[in-house]
Amino acid sequence: MNKALLIGNGFTLNLNNEYSNSRMMEKFRKRIPNLINRAEEEFKLYRNCSFTLSDLYNVSEALFCGNDLLCGGNLYTSSDRIYISEAAKSWVIEKLSIQGFNDPELIFTEYFENYGLIYSINKDEILGVETYLKVISLFKEIGKFNENEYAEIKIVAYEVYYNEGKHGKSSIRNNEIDVGKLASTLSEYVDIYTTNYDTILDDFLEEQNRFPFHLHGGFSTNHRNKDPDGRYDPKNARLIWGINAEQKFEELKVGFDFGDIDYSAFRYGQSRLADYFDFLKERQYDEIHILGYSGENDAHINQRIKENAHIKNIILFVDPTIITDLETQVRSRILYGGDNKPVNIKSWNDFWDPIKK
Repeated sequence: MNKALLIGNGFTLNLNNEYSNSRMMEKFRKRIPNLINRAEEEFKLYRNCSFTLSDLYNVSEALFCGNDLLCGGNLYTSSDRIYISEAAKSWVIEKLSIQGFNDPELIFTEYFENYGLIYSINKDEILGVETYLKVISLFKEIGKFNENEYAEIKIVAYEVYYNEGKHGKSSIRNNEIDVGKLASTLSEYVDIYTTNYDTILDDFLEEQNRFPFHLHGGFSTNHRNKDPDGRYDPKNARLIWGINAEQKFEELKVGFDFGDIDYSAFRYGQSRLADYFDFLKERQYDEIHILGYSGENDAHINQRIKENAHIKNIILFVDPTIITDLETQVRSRILYGGDNKPVNIKSWNDFWDPIKK
C-alpha cells in the first residue's frame, strides 16, 4: 500500500516543546513588544471571553460538503461551512462600526469569517504569527498600521522559528521517543509533506536519501525553486507566511521573479514549491495520514487532498479527547474528505505509542 504523510507543527511540538505556541509567542513578543502591544490593544475591543465555542458557531448545520472549495481564502466551502452565530456576528460588526470601518459587513466576511479571526475573539490574547498578520492587516484598512510593520512581523517570525539553529533532529527533547523507531515509521511513507519550517524531518529523511516536501519552505532551502539542500539562517532561508491560503499560494507558486533571481535556480513557469502541490494532488497514494496539522488557513493544501482521485482513505490523528466531538467530525469532512473520501479519525497516541522507548 502506498501511503503519504502530512505533518504540521504538532509533530515538532511533541519532539521539542520549544516549538509550543506559548513559547514561540513569548519570544515573539519580547522581540517587538511595542508593535505587539499595539496590536493587542486594537483587537481588545473585539474580545468577549465569555463566548464559548458553541456561542461562536454552529457545526450541526454543516454535515454535508460540496466540491466548491477553491484555493482561495475561505476556511470552509462557500456552501457548506461551520456557521457563525448571529450573536457573534452582531458583536463583531458593532465593534467594526465603532472603529470606523467603511463596510463592516464586508470586513467581517473577509477577516472574521474567511480568514478565521472569529476564532480569536474569545481568547485573552492573540495566538500565532499568522493571526498577528491578520490583525495588523485588518487595522491597515483604517490606517492603524502600515506595510513596514506587517513586514516586521514576518522578519521577527523568521528569527523566532529559527530557534537559534536548534531545529533539527539533535534538538529532540522528548526522552520517551525512540528515534530509531521514529525513523522506521517515517520510512513506511512513500512521501512526506510538511508545513513546518524546522529540519527534523530533513535530518531523518536524509538518512534515507530523500527529503520532505516543505509546502511553505523552511530552513533547509533558500529558494522556492530548490529542493531542500542545506541549512540556512533566517536571512537566507525561504519561508512562506500569509493571512490566508490564497496569499500563501500566490507567494510560492511563481517560478520566475525579478526580485528573487538566482541563476542556480532559474526557472520559468511555476516554482519547485508549487510542484509539491501537484504531487499532493496527482500522485498515486492509497492513503494519506495527517498528524499535527489543523488545516485552518491552508485551503490550498486541503483542496489538493480532496482532488486526488487516487486517495481512498484519510487517517486523521487528533487529540484523543476530541475524537467523538461533532466539531471534529464536521471539520475533518469539510477540510479534507468532501463527499467521496472517508476520514478515519484516530488518537494521536496510535501514531506515537509504537515509537516510544
